[in-house]
Amino acid sequence: MSEHISAPVRGARNDPAASAAGADATRFRLVKGDALQRSAIAAESVDLIVTSPPYNVGKEYSGDAAADAVGRDEYLQFTRRWLENCYAWTKPTGRICVNVSIDKNKNGKMPLSAYLTLIGLEVGWNYHATILWNEGNISRRTAWGSWKSASAPHVIAPVETIIVLYKGDAWKRERQGKNDISAEEFKEWVLGIWDFNGESAKRIGHQAPFPRELPKRCIKLFSFVGDTVLDPFAGSGTTMLEAYANKRRAVGVEIEWDYCRLTLERMQQECGLKSTKYSLENRGGGAFLSVLESVTCYEKPHKFVDEAYSAYLAGYRSSPSVNGRVFEYIICETLKREGIVPFYYQAKFALVPNADFDIVCYHPRRPVALSAKVSLRERYKQADLEGIALRQVYRNARSYLLTLSDEQAGVRDKIRSGDVAGLTDCVRADSPDYDMLLDELKQTPFSLADAIEPLMGRAVA
Repeated sequence: MSEHISAPVRGARNDPAASAAGADATRFRLVKGDALQRSAIAAESVDLIVTSPPYNVGKEYSGDAAADAVGRDEYLQFTRRWLENCYAWTKPTGRICVNVSIDKNKNGKMPLSAYLTLIGLEVGWNYHATILWNEGNISRRTAWGSWKSASAPHVIAPVETIIVLYKGDAWKRERQGKNDISAEEFKEWVLGIWDFNGESAKRIGHQAPFPRELPKRCIKLFSFVGDTVLDPFAGSGTTMLEAYANKRRAVGVEIEWDYCRLTLERMQQECGLKSTKYSLENRGGGAFLSVLESVTCYEKPHKFVDEAYSAYLAGYRSSPSVNGRVFEYIICETLKREGIVPFYYQAKFALVPNADFDIVCYHPRRPVALSAKVSLRERYKQADLEGIALRQVYRNARSYLLTLSDEQAGVRDKIRSGDVAGLTDCVRADSPDYDMLLDELKQTPFSLADAIEPLMGRAVA
């Protein structure tokens, strides 16, 4: 089972995951999450970070992406928080390469590179070098300030910086690995003045992309083959493309769905990654949704359900039969992650005839049946009949109808009024009520039983 569409980050369960087929799954992981959330990435799991954070120059990023025009103090606090997280995520010999402009003029002058370096040192990073990148955009300059006058000329450096910091007592990595940098590349790149063109925002479909040459150089110069490379502001996925292409493990964190989709598309088109957001796989004997190593942060079970199902709808042509099955797998995923095991998926009680249950959590006196229905209409009646049949054998059994439908409140009213007798409750799985239900289920010690015959796979332990 995938640990995360990004996995739950409480302990090992909160590690992120992204989708890929075969060996790809071990080398590509995209987390739909926030670089300010420490739980997005496992501690001390990354060898190299290559990133370019928001510059605070008013870029109009999509959706949930960070606001790029905030006050000076707020921006510096933002910088401190993500640099602290990066420090926690890197291994004791980890390194970070941060691409930012030397300074910025829009929304208030700021020595951006100097501030970031200083904050990095305060957080605990050690300084190694600053690389100057000439991206060749001087021809686009139009802001001269006071033309041909000492009154107020604008001085703008046509270069950006790549700040190189490291963690630990020494720059040298004692654990050696396989290098893939040529002699010519090494001699050119260690000079510290890099000259190559920038990237077109229009071509890529992102407001502030950098060219693949930038992360390529950082990755080959500062990491070994097989190392884990992270970009906490994945954006259009450029760092991930180069990490994957150069046989590193590519990990990215991105808060905006549109950019997550863009990254997956680029990985498929430019790197040939065969990926799917969802696939069925049997693991530990159970059939599950493998949110392979793809998009989303596991903050709360109901948020995972909402984001995972939304990602499915965004990435696939839906149909009623497939929708219901995917929803069931997502519910199974949350049960597993929350430690509500063992349980049976697609099963029937040997003593309860003519009733097939989506999910069964067995207890000798208080078993729980979970029926997962994306939409309701009259379908709640099926779950009601199954609940009634179960209670005829197990008087203290509970049956819950889980749904994503707006009709949930109406069914809940029928349950409370007694018009529906077999269901304990009807719960929206994308609401906090689902978290409360899972907390309640955790109080019951479920077990395996000979009296249950799974229709698919075996019991999930």
